[in-house]
Amino acid sequence: MFQRHIKFDVHCHWSETPPVYRVYVDDDMITERTFGWTGYDHYIQENMVCDLKPGVHCIRIENCTGSGNFQMLKLRVDNQEMPKQPGKDGYDNKQWTFACNY
Repeated sequence: MFQRHIKFDVHCHWSETPPVYRVYVDDDMITERTFGWTGYDHYIQENMVCDLKPGVHCIRIENCTGSGNFQMLKLRVDNQEMPKQPGKDGYDNKQWTFACNY
């Protein structure tokens, strides 16, 4: 396994109750946070380090409260921007499939 530095932006549009989200890499929950800022002004840049084997992995964001609409943008792994795979990841920016080559 190799340590991978993963970075991406979390955007959310919401009103009334601040929404809560979870981030999973493959099937492992990495973090859970409350998005308490106005979505049209701010976003959260997630920075994490994960031990991952070479191969294909999936990162996804899950809305825990049902309020708001989350999106992941600008995924970077080891400082390299990862392309979106529209047929595999859908168009809602809630899941991102990426490969680690070494």
